Amino acid sequence: MIESNDFIYQINQLRIKYLSFLNKCKFDEVNFSFSINGEQNAFARCFAIFGYNLLNETNFLEKNKKKLIEKIIFDLENYYKSRKRIVNSVYEDKPFLQLLTFSLSALNILGYLKNNNPFKKHISKILEINIIQTLNKKGFKEGKAQSGNFAMFYGILLIYSINYLNNKEHLVLLKEWCSHHTNSLNKFGFWGNFKNINYAQFQNGFHQYVIFDYLKLNSSNKDNIAESVIDLIDQDGHFAPYPGGGGCFDYDAIYFLMRADNNFIKKNKQILINLIYSIINLQDLDGGFSESKNIRPRNIKNLMKFIKHLFFSPNNLVRKEKLKYFITLQRNKHNKIINHWSAGGYGWSESNLWDSWFRVMVVAAIDNKLKITNLDWKYTNFPGIGYNI
Repeated sequence: MIESNDFIYQINQLRIKYLSFLNKCKFDEVNFSFSINGEQNAFARCFAIFGYNLLNETNFLEKNKKKLIEKIIFDLENYYKSRKRIVNSVYEDKPFLQLLTFSLSALNILGYLKNNNPFKKHISKILEINIIQTLNKKGFKEGKAQSGNFAMFYGILLIYSINYLNNKEHLVLLKEWCSHHTNSLNKFGFWGNFKNINYAQFQNGFHQYVIFDYLKLNSSNKDNIAESVIDLIDQDGHFAPYPGGGGCFDYDAIYFLMRADNNFIKKNKQILINLIYSIINLQDLDGGFSESKNIRPRNIKNLMKFIKHLFFSPNNLVRKEKLKYFITLQRNKHNKIINHWSAGGYGWSESNLWDSWFRVMVVAAIDNKLKITNLDWKYTNFPGIGYNI
């Protein structure tokens, strides 16, 4: 079935508008703000590079390659010094490990990793720690929040050390990482002793599966995982525990759906197309995307949206999870989203580089699988977020 010319046009327009948003967040050749009026930082630069790469807009990246590389390396070292003043162990610090792995991915896009070994000192020190012991402490077998992030960080760095730094002795550690993960899967294909599939499982577990897929580990349960995840779809085709979707939730879910076989894809084709339409409708006038338009402001319209969202659930346990999220997010401390890549915080409905990248990756993943258009999406071949199976 060939999709309508109008649908193809809308996907192309989404790309054009997203590119416009990237350019609006550009301060100069090397600096980007997280949102149009937000703060400039190293994370924003990485997200922008990922966005330009996804759109295969290589002119800007090629023209400013040298300056971007220098700035990425400089900012990572500065960030290390600043985090060292705050935390006891920088090498077990999520913000630092996240910027380190993002920076490696950005440098790979810029072609720098082929003949250079940035951050070698940091990576060697990180891999001296007992990785399995650290992951156990983080609760990866229990599927605890953020344990998947740390599993992915260490997986990326082990792969980088083996493939780029030629440290073959780390093969043993990587095999240990793999066996500890594959031997502790639950019945849904994730981690933790849960009675049912839930949002926390697939969002956390996504990080390990990126490493699994990069390493081409045998996965016989792709369809079972996809069937479990698709049960969490909401009335608008999204996969977040709150209405309006959510960049991370939607992308993590779609990642698992795209891993399934062709019969699953064919059976659920309309669901996937509907999600693209839904994302197109969420694009802001500035060309970017936000986390959700239905958390703030607090009003009757958004309350009714949540009630519909609550009852569009496969079972009571999922309803309970949604209700818990909703009540938690009503607290005043969640009026803004505050994290390490935007310390000043940003609004739930404010366009930003992080959510924009994730929303467009969802469209790209579905378009690439269904071959709706002949648009030239470009993926990274480096392990981590943005790696395409």
